[in-house]
Amino acid sequence: MKELQPNNATYYSNRAAAYTMLRKYKESIRDCQRAIECDKTNIKPYFRSAKCSLQLGDTFEAGRQLKMAKEVAQGTPSLKKQIPIIEKELEMVEKVENLMNKMEEHIKNEKFEEALSALEDAMLLADPLLKRNTESKTISKVDTNSLGGVSLKWRLQRGELLIRNQLYEEANKVTTEILKADSTNSEAITLRAKVLYLMNSIKIESVQQSIRQALSYDPDNTKARKLLNKIKKLEKEKDESNNLFKAGSYAKAIEGYDKVLEEQRKEGLTGVLEVKVLSNKATCNSKLEKHKEVIKDSTKAIELLEKITFQSYNPGPSDYQTCINSALFTKLFMRRANSYMKTEGYEEAVRDYKVLQQMKGNDREILQALRSAEQAFKQASKKDYYKILGLDKNSNPTESEIKKAYRKNALKYHPDKCAGLSEDEKAEAEKKFKDIGEAYAVLSDPNKKRIYDMGGDVDGSSASGGSPFGGMGMGGTEEDILRMFMGGMGGMGGMGGMGGGMPFFTFSTGGPRGGSRQRGSYQDFSSFF
Repeated sequence: MKELQPNNATYYSNRAAAYTMLRKYKESIRDCQRAIECDKTNIKPYFRSAKCSLQLGDTFEAGRQLKMAKEVAQGTPSLKKQIPIIEKELEMVEKVENLMNKMEEHIKNEKFEEALSALEDAMLLADPLLKRNTESKTISKVDTNSLGGVSLKWRLQRGELLIRNQLYEEANKVTTEILKADSTNSEAITLRAKVLYLMNSIKIESVQQSIRQALSYDPDNTKARKLLNKIKKLEKEKDESNNLFKAGSYAKAIEGYDKVLEEQRKEGLTGVLEVKVLSNKATCNSKLEKHKEVIKDSTKAIELLEKITFQSYNPGPSDYQTCINSALFTKLFMRRANSYMKTEGYEEAVRDYKVLQQMKGNDREILQALRSAEQAFKQASKKDYYKILGLDKNSNPTESEIKKAYRKNALKYHPDKCAGLSEDEKAEAEKKFKDIGEAYAVLSDPNKKRIYDMGGDVDGSSASGGSPFGGMGMGGTEEDILRMFMGGMGGMGGMGGMGGGMPFFTFSTGGPRGGSRQRGSYQDFSSFF
């Protein structure tokens, strides 16, 4: 526009309004300053300059302009009615500035969700026309499509914070809206390249080409240059680790992957790339039979991939099947399920195999793995009577070995041996003592042992067991067995020749001074073993 009236305040004020409509905020601020120079009692240019400064993300300058407007109004009787309006605007700007300071503090402390919240609160306060997010189930509060009236600087900052919170699709929308208005915006092109890199949506060569394009529009874009160098470095380190894996140097490959993960997290370059590095690391640990590490890395990868793919939505098997990252989910669930089997986490393995079965339909390998896991879980849910007695099932222990193991363990956990323990420890000892009796009741009975060994259901708590003393068959539980050992056998069937009158112990503990209550006066329990 040609300056036909260089000393006319109205002219500059009107042109500033036109520049504002065109979102040429720097030009508008310049004309506002000229209008003020021509007429210092006109407060409109102060208001417009403050608004444009806010659009540029400069809360300090916006506040300064409003304070000057207030001074003018206070010194001009005809403008005193404008003071409450100015004060209200100034209060809003100060609140926005405080929120932006909070955002910076949260970023410094790596509290990125809180930082995003503070920034979006500032946006909503600064722009009354900005719409709230009512559809997307994410932590984001604002509607990306209505951000046109918000500072470009803040929109780009929001894009960065969305990335830090793994909200890549939303960050991609931010860049799309900016580039619609200005396809040569170097910062937006850089941010878009970063998003696509983290989502693993395009080849690395295309990502690097996009960043170079951003630099061609603005050679001074330091963020673009740094991002390009970081990506080159990470890709080189990842390739080196992949080569170590291919060469069978799994431990060294893991060290390399850990280094890449550390660098990714430090630079905020995580995303699907981090998931893939975790997956590669899990593969290495699987080769080394470190299955607990496999489970840890696979779980971390699955959780991160769920957040990236579904954001705050809780997915089901059909969601895993139809999403863009379906193949990666399949690999992670399969590897974790296999490692759960190796570590006897059968229930968890069944859960993962069921997810895979629903994802892959009638895949024969998965169906077979699911059946094996269900069978193992069913067997593991039963008490391992051999383990309870400290025996190895595979060694096929003899009747004599079973008796000996029972005697040893029953003595160890008998209530009289646990008198000095805490109440919790006593309860645990009593439970073990009961399990020992159940185990003996089953393993000492040839028929029940045979059923148990075949995977059949045998209730040891009500099973009848033979006595560890030959020729003294009796029915009952672990308490009956113990009584048989300890005495009180008069009048009991099958006990001919034993006689009565021998004391036996009850199972209640915690009598006076921590002792156990007992019948009779026998003191040396151990002599019976």
